[in-house]
Amino acid sequence: MYRIQKNIYKAKKPLWMQCLLFNIMPDLYDPHPSKEECQKNLKAISSAINGQKYNWHQHHSMIGKFCKLVICDDYIKIMSKKGNLMLSFVIERCEDDELNVN
Repeated sequence: MYRIQKNIYKAKKPLWMQCLLFNIMPDLYDPHPSKEECQKNLKAISSAINGQKYNWHQHHSMIGKFCKLVICDDYIKIMSKKGNLMLSFVIERCEDDELNVN
């Protein structure tokens, strides 16, 4: 089983990050038996990120104007212009017992 893990590296989420996370559908994080399905969901997350304008210093801008995006088959990393990691979406392998919530 595979799933997309979201990692937030900022203690306080800025407004643009809150809007970004709000626009991503929760079912994209659901576990799937094949890695290819998770890669399709990762592409959907990528298109949701790139297709939206975000508040940045009282202006609406595309995310590429104020952040660096690194998009690969297995992960998406959003970094500041200085190179500090702020947010990532990574495909990870998960065990079946991790999915059971008691």
